[in-house]
Amino acid sequence: MLRLITDNLEFVTEPAVDDDLGDDVVVLNTNGDRSEASREALNDLLKVRAPAPGYEVVSNGSEWMLNRRGVCVPYYDGIWV
Repeated sequence: MLRLITDNLEFVTEPAVDDDLGDDVVVLNTNGDRSEASREALNDLLKVRAPAPGYEVVSNGSEWMLNRRGVCVPYYDGIWV
């Protein structure tokens, strides 16, 4: 398991608990900090550590979404990628 904590952001990779998920999953957590700086930091980390390319956290104002190639799901702390 790799755990990287910067400021309030937590970025974790750990072995998948389900073989269908592949070798690794990434768990995203801002500890409740929904600032633009946190979103940008998550995106920087996703570029390096996401298990597949194309993931980004996007915002439409008050709501964050996890986007991959045009498919969006609501972002929440503890989401697995």
